[in-house]
Amino acid sequence: MAPDHDPLTTAWVSQPPDLENDPLAEHLVPRSFEAEGVGRALREDNFDPPSWGSGRRTWLGALRAAVTTGRFAPEPLADGCVRRFLRGGSATDLRFFARLHEMLAPAPSKERTRDYLRLLPAAPGPVAELA
Repeated sequence: MAPDHDPLTTAWVSQPPDLENDPLAEHLVPRSFEAEGVGRALREDNFDPPSWGSGRRTWLGALRAAVTTGRFAPEPLADGCVRRFLRGGSATDLRFFARLHEMLAPAPSKERTRDYLRLLPAAPGPVAELA
């Protein structure tokens, strides 16, 4: 099991993802919702790589593929996004998680609705829009 070490997790997400072959993925993907610095490191991440990095994998693209193939279930990832939103942060720090949550498009649930309502008063714009 990977340690609960924010700098390790942030350094891990700062590298191009290889979720299919990385033995740490099952431990560090869930940890990425808790570690300080991950949102800032991934703030510019998109589903498709920039034109200058066409061979490079993005985290959002890799997570979308991992959900599609069943490597990761979407619900725990969506719950991780909501937990991250509830911890607060700047719009910049939460941008990646808002994009991931939007991509996952989780089904409504009573628990998640309660959490969304808690977000509305103080959440940055992109997060409040999801709620």
